Amino acid sequence: MTDLLDRLLSKRLPDPDGTGMLSVPIRSIVIDQGLARSAFDLIKPLEFGSHIFVICDPNTRLAMGESIIANLRSNLKVTEFVLPETPHPDVETIDLIMGQVTDPSISGVISVGSGSICDLGKMVSHKLDLPYAVFGTAPSMNAYTSVNASITEHGHKKTLAASAARGVFLDLDVLAAAPHRLIASGFADSICRTTTQTDWLAAHLILGKPYRAAPFMLLREEEDTLVNRASALLEGDVEAIRVLAKTLVFSGLGMTICGGSDPASQGEHLIAHVIDMLGGSDWPLSYHGEQIAVTTLTCSALQERLYQSNTAPLIKANKETKEDIISVFGRELGTSCWNSFKRKMISEEAAVEANKLLTSDWPGIRSQLNQAMRPVKQIRSCLEAVKAPTSPGEIGVPNEFYKNAIVNSRLIRDRFTCLDFASSCGILEHVANETVRA
Repeated sequence: MTDLLDRLLSKRLPDPDGTGMLSVPIRSIVIDQGLARSAFDLIKPLEFGSHIFVICDPNTRLAMGESIIANLRSNLKVTEFVLPETPHPDVETIDLIMGQVTDPSISGVISVGSGSICDLGKMVSHKLDLPYAVFGTAPSMNAYTSVNASITEHGHKKTLAASAARGVFLDLDVLAAAPHRLIASGFADSICRTTTQTDWLAAHLILGKPYRAAPFMLLREEEDTLVNRASALLEGDVEAIRVLAKTLVFSGLGMTICGGSDPASQGEHLIAHVIDMLGGSDWPLSYHGEQIAVTTLTCSALQERLYQSNTAPLIKANKETKEDIISVFGRELGTSCWNSFKRKMISEEAAVEANKLLTSDWPGIRSQLNQAMRPVKQIRSCLEAVKAPTSPGEIGVPNEFYKNAIVNSRLIRDRFTCLDFASSCGILEHVANETVRA
């Protein structure tokens, strides 16, 4: 465990946004080798009771699940549920798993897997009010240590409150052996820090939205090392994988500290959500992080266009109506999106105040935003180093669909991002066209 992580878990890390110490509900985070053989010892201090419900899929069972279950069964009763390959994190799958938890003696839930299986385990344990832990099988995303789950509900991709894990256990040998596409996905889910922080900070500086520095303080010491060692990730370099794992852990902890996904999910995730929500069922499989690789480049280029200009961009009041959004997404999904979107709509008065601020304080605002940004050329270079996709075609998304996703994704949530800013300034469709022509 790193000193920074140890201080955070033991409540000895000062909060840069306040006067107290940072605190998270996770009791144990272990990033090491040989963890499957120690599964019982790892969860024993976490008060899981005597009957564990283990969730995995065929691939994660083979990667780590069999060893974990064998080790647990030497001391505990274990009920195992193997999901189909590539399970979907949606309400239907949650209900499927809940239907398997029939023994009232079940006293804890463990996920063995990464993105979808992690989110499903969090939601099931949350609904059952049972302790939860996860043994990660791929360094593919940052949700191991978050208290949120990304779940599709009636076609709408939502970030839902879930239970925090009591324990997060990442075996470096297992992570290093994960498919290269999953490792590249995790790298992309880390490098998008640049666009998420810039979006969140811009909404704070320009519109007075809440913002916290703590999540990015946690990531500061690891990100440069990760960028510099990007190519080593695909070589099975355990120390490079350790840096990636720590970065993903800290990113998730940032969300936990903030009580939401704001520090790790902004405009780039909105575009990815639209791909998930509306993409064709016959498209090739693309992982979440692969989508984020492409959408991060899109948002980074957009942020450079907006925030590196000497002239302050100006905001217009929102004029969208419920019927406008329904015309894009259909009645049921469009209504759900409208209920979220309308919370961020900017009135004429708010636009006037924001533009006064932009006009008078633009050099200072621009300077702060540029400190949070990485150059889009650097982001592209390190994504290419881990063989991550960098264009919509590489993730099986048609150019016309991707252009529309850029334009319409701002309509699905209440977060004000570079997509909203660009739309307000009248350049979003132009940039979307440029993106798919590049």
